[in-house]
Amino acid sequence: MITNTSENNENWNTSQYLKISNESTSIFNITPSPESKRDDSDNGDIGRMVHNWIYVFSGIFAIITNGILLVLVLKKKKILPKDKFISGYAVGSAILGIGYLYDHSRQIVPGAEWPGNMTAVNCMLASFNITLFMTGDLLVVLCIFYMSIDGILAISSAQTNLLKKQKLSNYFGYIAILLAGTDVGIAWISAAMKPRILPICYHRAMVSNFSFLFHYWSLVILGYVSTFIYTLAIIILKKKKTSSSGIREIQIRRELEVMKQVIIIIINSFALETVPVSLELLCEFSRHAPTISIYIWLFQAINLSLFAVARIVKDSQMSWKRRGDRTEILEKGTITTKAVPHSSARFGNSLQKNK
Repeated sequence: MITNTSENNENWNTSQYLKISNESTSIFNITPSPESKRDDSDNGDIGRMVHNWIYVFSGIFAIITNGILLVLVLKKKKILPKDKFISGYAVGSAILGIGYLYDHSRQIVPGAEWPGNMTAVNCMLASFNITLFMTGDLLVVLCIFYMSIDGILAISSAQTNLLKKQKLSNYFGYIAILLAGTDVGIAWISAAMKPRILPICYHRAMVSNFSFLFHYWSLVILGYVSTFIYTLAIIILKKKKTSSSGIREIQIRRELEVMKQVIIIIINSFALETVPVSLELLCEFSRHAPTISIYIWLFQAINLSLFAVARIVKDSQMSWKRRGDRTEILEKGTITTKAVPHSSARFGNSLQKNK
């Protein structure tokens, strides 16, 4: 049974080699098209070029916006555990942006060729974007998962020690780095154990089935669990808000506002990453690769900057509001200072006495 499964996987991989090889030939325009199909080929080349440029611009924008978000979070005087998770999310998104920029910028270079005819390890080096994708993917989903856990912890106790939460967030950070490193390490080790020459370099061919499925199943499971936990946390928090009063009500209202700010990450990640990855796994298991699978990761590339942009805009608005408030206070202070001499005699320090 195991032998048959292995043979089926080999046949599947061989067919995928041929399919992707043909697609890469079309993408890079290695061979000229027949005269009768030249117009269609030109239109297809234009479409793929636009497709690649969208990835490139999305990658650049993700690097810039998430870099700004990281600076905004780290320059805060008081960094909360949730801020650390947001920082990790920004780092993961920026790494994914670098991966998309690296992968698709080489595809828009005239005469470029898809990496192939090399060992799996050399493929991992030539297609280093795979390592970047794996690292960024896990950092993003793990930080989102930790945000959902942090929301549950905020509900469970009103007197949660901030120092304990800080230590817990540090442990979560170490675990995230360890898991991401383990995932990437398994991929590289499995690639090193494949001595044969690969006709074309792509993720499924370069690593073992265990590494491939472990990575994507981790993304899917963590994505669904995080969405469920965070949704449950908000529902419970809203119920507690209606039944609480006094200081506890203020604490819950403050925590609810913070969770509403983070929910944009949860929704975007679920809709534009967890669901697309689920579709990707479905295509793998069904041995069917529809045309839409080519555009699945485009959703993630566009999604990388959404939260960063929203957070930057909100911080800018708050900054302008604080400046406006300070200006208003200074103006009121000036008016008050001018009015003091006229009423200073009431306090026994009239202008005549000061003179």
